[in-house]
Amino acid sequence: MLDGTDGGQEQDRRSLGPGLVSDRAVHLLVGLLMGLAIYGLTENADWLRDNPLVAYPSWVLALFWPTLFLLCCRHGFRLRALAWVSGFCALLALLALYTGWQASPRDAGGLLPDWLAMLGDPFGLSMQVVCFVALIHLQPLIGGRDRDYEAFFTLSWRNFLTVVLSALLTLGVWLVTLLWAGLFELIGIGFFSELFEENWFLSPVLAVAFALGLNSFGTAISMVDRVTTLLSRFFWLLLPILALATTCFLVALPFTGLQPLWDSTFGTGTLVTACLWGLFFLNAVYQTGERLPYPRAVHRALSVAVFLFPCLVGLATYGLALRVTQYGWTPDRCWALLTIVLMALFSLGYAVAIAWRRDDWPSVLPWINRPMSWVVLGSLLLATSPLLDFRSISARSHFARVESGELLAEDLDPRHVRELGRPGRIRLDALLERLDREDPQAGVAVRARLAEDKEVGGWTPRQLAGIVMRPEPFEITGGLVEELERFKNRRPDFLFRVELGGGDTPEVVAVWQESGYIETSCATWRDAQWVYCGRRYAVRAARRDLPREELLEILGKADFEAVIPDRPYKDLRIGEHILLEH
Repeated sequence: MLDGTDGGQEQDRRSLGPGLVSDRAVHLLVGLLMGLAIYGLTENADWLRDNPLVAYPSWVLALFWPTLFLLCCRHGFRLRALAWVSGFCALLALLALYTGWQASPRDAGGLLPDWLAMLGDPFGLSMQVVCFVALIHLQPLIGGRDRDYEAFFTLSWRNFLTVVLSALLTLGVWLVTLLWAGLFELIGIGFFSELFEENWFLSPVLAVAFALGLNSFGTAISMVDRVTTLLSRFFWLLLPILALATTCFLVALPFTGLQPLWDSTFGTGTLVTACLWGLFFLNAVYQTGERLPYPRAVHRALSVAVFLFPCLVGLATYGLALRVTQYGWTPDRCWALLTIVLMALFSLGYAVAIAWRRDDWPSVLPWINRPMSWVVLGSLLLATSPLLDFRSISARSHFARVESGELLAEDLDPRHVRELGRPGRIRLDALLERLDREDPQAGVAVRARLAEDKEVGGWTPRQLAGIVMRPEPFEITGGLVEELERFKNRRPDFLFRVELGGGDTPEVVAVWQESGYIETSCATWRDAQWVYCGRRYAVRAARRDLPREELLEILGKADFEAVIPDRPYKDLRIGEHILLEH
């Protein structure tokens, strides 16, 4: 049973008085605090970008503590939830502090300007898995619930779907605000458009929406369980297809050989993905292993495919070993190795279960998955700790290749050195000190290569040199790059510095030209920082058949001016044929 005892709930009512403060009110309060924290962090993104030592733990506490607390306290037991979740998040914050320290200095790549960057960072991804696994163990501990495998499995799906549905609700609220603003813009009222673009308004609103989603979907247990059943049926249809694909692939390998696999850039990644999907589909379909979801003939065919999963892991291991032998370790390859090791433990466990129990192997799933959840949790915590520091491992590997002569010092990859963070910087300084003594010319060459590739907001000097700036070259900062790249992760072809909003406030309009089409973005200088002011320029042209060469000529050399002064932002006319209409 997943529900706590009546006595435990009564004790919680007496001690904490949840009747005085409803669960929804708690969710609203925590959601508001979460939104204010996110607002504060995003408003100080430039400073945090320069101080990853503060950025990493700050984002961990702002994102994970509220989510874990709300998922744990929705059944009551608030003080216990507060104590356990706070203690666990304190551990995560310490690991984040160490990760931020290793990512320092600023040019080491410790860039976490917003919550999306945090969640997409390798550290952030590992923290999501850590929180997911830890939550399954924390909830029974906090609520005094059963800890059998059925509860373990049920909680995992409920937590996953509750968070996903809450995230979709948050996305829906954001889309509704866009529609709301668009409707009022149709009748000439721009108040809501400006309001909904303000970070101080949007961050708390979306965070509260997410918190209310956790409350609503967390209590709608029957609905979430029905969605779980529906998804299980979905994976029930996909698992045989995936099993057939992997089996046919392994059968075809002896005829094609392994060389085409290693010649592919994504060979190892594809093998890892296939195995991960197979393990996930398998557990989603067989669940607790108490019954067979397929006819016996299909079950036996699937058993053969599952028995072959270790072969996929072995091929992925060999492919990774080839890359490491050729190019050494990188943080990404270290993460890949950890993923492969964990997959190997799962797949070997399932293969042994099939060899031991034959058709009855699903009944052994609880004996494999529950201990492995602790292995996954411990491995990821170690991977973000000083005991297993992937940046240090990669730095030792990279500079050992230089010391051995396998890689010339002049051929060091500046981007990779920056990604190695503090360990890379320490070893680079030691290398430069040695070169200054033994080979000063090589030291000068290394410094020149590092200087040539020094980035501004992710744009290298070579990329900056390829941008046409009008009316004349001007300084580009990391904050400007971030705002211009919100919706297009590529440097623009042209930058126009103009005054579109009136007064002396400068704006920068970025223009991308691809296959005769124009895309634009705009940033304005406000409150001593660059602020995104929209990707709202519709391209109008008197001539639709402008050749690409003529289009580039106009964008690069034609006179330009701001027009239509009766709007909050003016339009930008370039030459006679192009109007960027706000």
